[in-house]
Amino acid sequence: MNSKKRILVADDEQEIVKSLQKSLTKYYNVDVAFSASEILDKIDEVESFDAVLLDVDFPYGVSGIEIAEIIREDNHKIIIIIMSAIEYSQEIRQKVVDLGASFLEKTIIIDDVINIIGV
Repeated sequence: MNSKKRILVADDEQEIVKSLQKSLTKYYNVDVAFSASEILDKIDEVESFDAVLLDVDFPYGVSGIEIAEIIREDNHKIIIIIMSAIEYSQEIRQKVVDLGASFLEKTIIIDDVINIIGV
């Protein structure tokens, strides 16, 4: 029986997604998405995820914050981690807090993810 938690890693930068997937696969069952539309296609599966790591910005569409809001409406228990390579305004950070999410800079240390999600 596989008791690993299931997580979704979503970012438009494929190198980041692949790096996180490689690092996190030791601890979790990792699914990936590279665009906002791909995440929205998987939204019906979200209840089967224990956690979602989302980039704050996606080109040509919905932001990571908006996706997190959609996910949170349907699932209050899922762990949401918003990732960003740049410093964001207090307003964005407050939205993350209001969502009950966590915020990590993209210089992500895998231990930080594990501390948030658990094993």
